[in-house]
Amino acid sequence: MLLLSNLLPLLPFLGQASAATADEWRSRSVYQIMVDRFAPPNGDSGTPCNPDDRKYCGGTWSTLVSKLDYIQGMGYDAVWISPTGLNIEGFTYYGEAYHGYWITDPTKANPHFGSDDDLKALSAALHDRGMYLMVDIAVYALASNTGDISNAALAADNGGALLFKDQADYHPKCNIKWGDHDSEMKCWLATSGVALMDLDQSNSDVGDTLINWAKDYVQEFGIDGFRIDASKHMTQDFQHRMCTTAGVFCVGEVAGDNTAYASRFQGSSAIDSVFGFGLMYGFVQSFTGGHKMTSLENKIKLAAQSYSDPTVIGQFLDNQDLPRFNSLTSDKSLVYNAIVGCFMYGGIPMIYQGLEQELSDGHDDPYNREALWLYNDFSTSTPSYVNIANVNKIRHALNGDDKFLNSVATVQSVRDQDIALVRGSALIVLTNVSHPSADLECG
Repeated sequence: MLLLSNLLPLLPFLGQASAATADEWRSRSVYQIMVDRFAPPNGDSGTPCNPDDRKYCGGTWSTLVSKLDYIQGMGYDAVWISPTGLNIEGFTYYGEAYHGYWITDPTKANPHFGSDDDLKALSAALHDRGMYLMVDIAVYALASNTGDISNAALAADNGGALLFKDQADYHPKCNIKWGDHDSEMKCWLATSGVALMDLDQSNSDVGDTLINWAKDYVQEFGIDGFRIDASKHMTQDFQHRMCTTAGVFCVGEVAGDNTAYASRFQGSSAIDSVFGFGLMYGFVQSFTGGHKMTSLENKIKLAAQSYSDPTVIGQFLDNQDLPRFNSLTSDKSLVYNAIVGCFMYGGIPMIYQGLEQELSDGHDDPYNREALWLYNDFSTSTPSYVNIANVNKIRHALNGDDKFLNSVATVQSVRDQDIALVRGSALIVLTNVSHPSADLECG
């Protein structure tokens, strides 16, 4: 007879045997982390980091572990980290690859962030707390300083680190014609500076290699979810095969204000979820752009009509590629209303590091990628930190009601500056009436 005490040491490993499902992700809220810019090396919050320099600043998977109390204190029960794979080394035309998106080999760990064992330790630390790990993966292209797809150049470029070196592994070099679906799938996202050489996943050598790697990666590191970078630049079929083979929840980045188009990437023959870019633009327009609340109402109705399952769509207000929400308005009451809407509308809230510290300088890359440790020294008493913690408590409590958990909000009433939403037994009232001097607290 096995005693529970005999099984306890095995629980972290048993928890990693299979990734979390869409049903299990639905109730979660996610904190997005740019690893290099989150927690400082050696615990020194005075470590300098100038965004203008576009250099590595020293954040690692191990320093992230040291700040999990800070994240969990806001009520988050999942983290999403920037890509873990090997990147271009050295200073490029656009600086160093501190953000992790200039992948040369996704199957190897970026030594700037730590070792395989460090990543496994992060995964174990999260699971010990009952939290999930989502990892950003960039498998649509490999990065190069030259973009020269000759075998000789690929072997020499980036120190010979490219996973795929055969010209047949890539689509021919061309500039994207935006709005042309075929062009967006096959042309390169960048052809100069740092070239992003578009992989041909229909080539079995490429597709099978990435699919098999993804499966092994999830199992070895105990990963619960993928955020797929540049999802709109790969076929739905490839992403479906990769995610189902890996047995992992996937949310894809289909950027742009076209909800109907983005919805094509979600479903039984595609992936579990995409980001709600349309709703994000609705929040921006209605709470920082001076639009009437009918702008948000229209985005809500379009989301309900378009997504096959809006209850698992990634909801967000900003990210590492977009202006920080606080840079668009100085009125904190508008920010707080948007936060409540993002968390309470439905779907999975995915909030970029720094919103809780009210960072407002980051309007464009690289200024929206500041080192968090330089602002308020991880204060847990800023109004936004407290408000996020409170709205997370409310959402978690309401998630116990299936009618709330398995639905998204519908519009009950709308006026120029106010909107009332109903979700399950919850009534959510939002306003964009300005209160620039108000000290508001959600609770």
